[in-house]
Amino acid sequence: MEPDAEDFDAKVKVLSEYVKDHVKEEPEQMFPRVTATNLDMMELGAGIASRKEELVVERARRA
Repeated sequence: MEPDAEDFDAKVKVLSEYVKDHVKEEPEQMFPRVTATNLDMMELGAGIASRKEELVVERARRA
């Protein structure tokens, strides 16, 4: 979607609200659940960072 599209501002506002809700839920709901598991948070973080880099490279190739 281009920034000059008719409903761009409305979609950005909705996205902003989703992000705010997600950020609010993290410390109140998500973090306590995650800390109660046996997940290796360092390994999980490394996997997420690796995947992010793959996606950044993939996107750069398309541009």
